Amino acid sequence: FLIGHSKKFWQPFVSGLKRDPALLQETDPIDVYTKKTVSLEMQQQEKESGEDYDLFLSSEYGDRLISTQRVADIAGLAQLDYNTYLSIHPVYGPWIAFRGVLVVNEPVDAYLAAEPPSPVRGLLSKEEEEKAKDKLQMALNATNVKEMAKELQEEKKTETVATWRFDP
Repeated sequence: FLIGHSKKFWQPFVSGLKRDPALLQETDPIDVYTKKTVSLEMQQQEKESGEDYDLFLSSEYGDRLISTQRVADIAGLAQLDYNTYLSIHPVYGPWIAFRGVLVVNEPVDAYLAAEPPSPVRGLLSKEEEEKAKDKLQMALNATNVKEMAKELQEEKKTETVATWRFDP
């Protein structure tokens, strides 16, 4: 299962912050909230049905590193535009975020209810595409890509966050 959200995420997240203000002290409160919420639900499911699961978060590094955008693209949920590196959903456009992948040790047929939507192709005009490519190239020129790739394979996140910083 791909875990993601649109803008409807914010109301439950803010409610979660009110219930657990300690989340605000976290480096990545959204990642911690996501992990807690999904883990609690899956622990309950595991008790009831004996399902075994593993949660891979998009914020994890090292041997747990995953590309949620590629998962969404392959699943037909959202097109990964390689010019802008944005995932484009047929309803929400690029205004979506992917938080992780939940792997459940259970036959997949038990969960499939409907066909995925048809992927959206070519939402940008040629002019918009060129502008987006230029902006992306500007950001990449200001980024140490080799160092970033190396850090993504490591366990620590703090160095990578610093590598991604961009000042126009």
